Amino acid sequence: MPETIEAPPKVEPNKPADPAFKEMLGNLLGKKEGEKQEPAEPPMWAIVLHNDNTTFPDFVTEVLMEAFRVEGNSAHRTMMLAHRSGQAVVTVTTKDRADTMMEVAREMIAKAEGGKHFYSHVPSCELAFSLREETK
Repeated sequence: MPETIEAPPKVEPNKPADPAFKEMLGNLLGKKEGEKQEPAEPPMWAIVLHNDNTTFPDFVTEVLMEAFRVEGNSAHRTMMLAHRSGQAVVTVTTKDRADTMMEVAREMIAKAEGGKHFYSHVPSCELAFSLREETK
């Protein structure tokens, strides 16, 4: 005689989940009953401009505007703050976005010309930025 296979139980679409199952799932996900799980915010990163005494201010402002999308007056203020205090935060953003912005800045700096963007007695543009993870 052939083996009899039972049909799976019928699932009612609007029936709430079994409380034991919900509790087990909540424990696996690290949340308690009735507690809403908020999506984790990605860590934020600060892009920091470092002062150097060989890059012309207009070029620094141009890089801030093109690579980091800082508006004209803000770009000039950021450049002056770095010049006076040694460094200045350009923007705070996600790591992926910061990496993309830094790459654009690196490309601009690599194409910089002595006498036009920085003093000609210097072998290459010394304009520098760094990333710093922001803590809460």
